[in-house]
Amino acid sequence: MIESLHADFNSKVKMGDIVARIDPFPYRAKRDQAAANLANAKAAVIKARVDLSQRKRELDRVQVLLKQQFVSQNEVDVAVTAHEGAIAQLAVAEAAVKQAEAALEAAELDLKYTVIRSPVDGVVISRQVEVGQRVSASFSIPTLFLIAQDLTQMQVDTNVSEADIGGMAVGKEATFAVDAYPGERFQGRVRQIRNAPINIQNVVTYNVVVGVENKDLRLKPGMTANV
Repeated sequence: MIESLHADFNSKVKMGDIVARIDPFPYRAKRDQAAANLANAKAAVIKARVDLSQRKRELDRVQVLLKQQFVSQNEVDVAVTAHEGAIAQLAVAEAAVKQAEAALEAAELDLKYTVIRSPVDGVVISRQVEVGQRVSASFSIPTLFLIAQDLTQMQVDTNVSEADIGGMAVGKEATFAVDAYPGERFQGRVRQIRNAPINIQNVVTYNVVVGVENKDLRLKPGMTANV
């Protein structure tokens, strides 16, 4: 659940700035449980080592007594089996410690991620959550914020038909208009010609990316351009 928001639409953020916090209580509880499981696993290792030491002493004792013919070979075999079982139990306990350590690291990482930080310098284009909203990442990673790194550099994604794509070349000049500024033409240059075909109702087009300077920030993300 979103506990607090520290950025909004049009907020300028720096890399590492906190933009939101998720309620840490359930993740802290999981971390504490994982820490307790690790402590139990480490205690089990100590107990397994003590038990191994005891089985080793018993084995040494019956081996001495066997030489003096005070015990049978069967009693020695039983002591050997117990000693080997104690060795195996110690290995199991040590593996459980590693498993518990991994679970604790995962729980601590989940707790750390309850503090959402901006991955880049930029401007918040959209905020898609509210305080109190539940966030679930069971099927896909949820989008909390959309951050644009540099609005002074824009691009226009065009759909050029396969009949005209042969005349396209990187670096060529392009002009386009947007409805927000009727009668005004904007200048750009072809930055990229993407090879992936776009097939809609058997009409094949290609995305030709036009780069354009936007120092005055008049062009907005998502505008429709006529190129």
